[in-house]
Amino acid sequence: LLLNRCMALVASGRSGTLSGSDLWGDALLMISQLDANTNTRTVVHLYRALIQHLSSPQPAGTPSHTPTLVYAHLRLAQVLQSYTRNQELALQHYQKAFEIAKAAINSDDQNPSLRENALVAGWRAHELLLTSEEKQMAINMLLDTFPITNLQLPRWYFRIALKIIKLKGCGLEGDQVESILEILGSCEEFALKVKSQYMHLLMRLVRVSILLKCNHVTEASTLIGQLQSQVDQYVRSCANEFHANHVKIHYLLLKMLLFIVQGKVKTSKATLKQLQEASKAVTQSSYEGIKSKNPAEQFQWLSTEHVCVLVYLLTVLHHTSAGNLDKAKKYTEKALTQVEAIRSADGAGQEDHLLAVMHIMIIYNSIQCDLVVGQKQHAIKNICNTLRIGNRIPKFVSRYGPEIHMLLGLYSMTMNYMEKAEAQFQSVLTNSSNKDLSIFAALNLSIIFLRTGNRQEETSAILAKVDPDNFPSSSEPLRAAAFFLRSLQAFHTSNFQDSKRFIRETLKISNEEDITRVTTCSLVLLGHVFLTNRSYKECEQTIVPAVKLANKIPDAHVKLWAAALLQDLAKQPGAGVGSTFHQLPAPPDQMHSVVKQQLLADFLTSSKLPEHDLINWVDGPAPDKFIASSSSS
Repeated sequence: LLLNRCMALVASGRSGTLSGSDLWGDALLMISQLDANTNTRTVVHLYRALIQHLSSPQPAGTPSHTPTLVYAHLRLAQVLQSYTRNQELALQHYQKAFEIAKAAINSDDQNPSLRENALVAGWRAHELLLTSEEKQMAINMLLDTFPITNLQLPRWYFRIALKIIKLKGCGLEGDQVESILEILGSCEEFALKVKSQYMHLLMRLVRVSILLKCNHVTEASTLIGQLQSQVDQYVRSCANEFHANHVKIHYLLLKMLLFIVQGKVKTSKATLKQLQEASKAVTQSSYEGIKSKNPAEQFQWLSTEHVCVLVYLLTVLHHTSAGNLDKAKKYTEKALTQVEAIRSADGAGQEDHLLAVMHIMIIYNSIQCDLVVGQKQHAIKNICNTLRIGNRIPKFVSRYGPEIHMLLGLYSMTMNYMEKAEAQFQSVLTNSSNKDLSIFAALNLSIIFLRTGNRQEETSAILAKVDPDNFPSSSEPLRAAAFFLRSLQAFHTSNFQDSKRFIRETLKISNEEDITRVTTCSLVLLGHVFLTNRSYKECEQTIVPAVKLANKIPDAHVKLWAAALLQDLAKQPGAGVGSTFHQLPAPPDQMHSVVKQQLLADFLTSSKLPEHDLINWVDGPAPDKFIASSSSS
């Protein structure tokens, strides 16, 4: 009955027997009430007939049909998008609705529905463009839509602004950074206009994250310092418990991330404790969702579940940097459990891109821990597992490929496949835009050059690019590692005074921030220098404490190196050793034998795994066989 009445209304309007804007509003309402799933063709036909009439010239003095026409295009686009495969036609009608509404708004049409429908049409159009992988066109659509927002529609203002920032932020370069910071500036001003301190702080914190992503660490650090008093005051005075905790956690997460980027392990301990306490308070609180009367404040940075994963991830990174690998492993397991809990709750719905990225970062860090403790078979399996998880993320290899090749280079080096490792590190240097990752690859590449014994010029050239006195990064661990590599190079050229000088610089940095692994390696190298110079007492006094540290980490390869030096030390006539050997976990011979056998057994197992062949992949897309048949560790 509804269908027949609707067709009659449209037909009578087209034949000119009826007129007036109410007629078309009634017709539109009737069509929208039809079941588009069972009457798709008829509904599409009715909308088209209605649009055709409304688009034709109207007699003078006739009320404007523009709002009805906009809504008809919008509804037709929604029907086409939901019930047909003709997404391109749906996009055309979204764009048409937007264009008509925008023109009317620019002509000072005050109809309140026009602006809202224009925003809906622009938003839906951008979503369809993203589905078609037309990212730049989607951004342009949002940029056209953004000026239509106003003080009466603050939710739309922030929603569109944040989406533009998100899309532009995927590959930040030069003018894009300035564009994003400009949008953030307008958002901060808008937040004050709509009297939302919550959104103002949220936008300021987003600015910090953008600065960190662009490697503008000094600016990010300055802004974090400025925001501390503002955040503290807001948390104390805010009546909305959800908003207060959300801003506090957002701030602490970024502050902790900044410390990790800078390698400030000791400095970050208090912040990590605050962050863990705040995260616990949020998860145990009873409130649900965002409760605010201000329509501008219907946003949160991350869900509580995602915050928990991120807190675990930063905790893992902290303990790894500190050399507490057992604690890092413990929190890795907690993080992975949380990831699986979120994924199980979501079911088989749309893939959670953010969760997948955090999942990969957790495993990435776990792989590095496996390589340090001498569990290479776990490491190579998890590298393949990372590829399998990454297969859910669009353009994963092009965006995260250098990180995977970095892991493959480290794995190859611990397996003593130096040519394979060199190829992997060269791939990172060629393809990575991440400055710190490139430095990390260059430092490891210099180790390979030093171990071959006949590539001093290449070693000097690559170390000159990461000169610790003029270091291209704010990362203190990487700077300490650069000093360590200088000392190692000096040792290989028998320049022992320079070697000791660079070791002192390394230890100065590593001791200041408790960077245990760098400290351990430096002490063993210093012991090696003493042994070579026949300073046996100093050698023993240096290496024995280093063994204790290596055992605490635990670092299998450093333990093997130190045990070999102690074996050599014990054989020297008149060395006078023995005074501190009782402090060792085992006699040097036994310690060396046990660690060597463990590493050899792990080497043999790892080299026979099908995943081991992944070291041959240095460029292009990941081999399908590793993605399809990847086994979890």
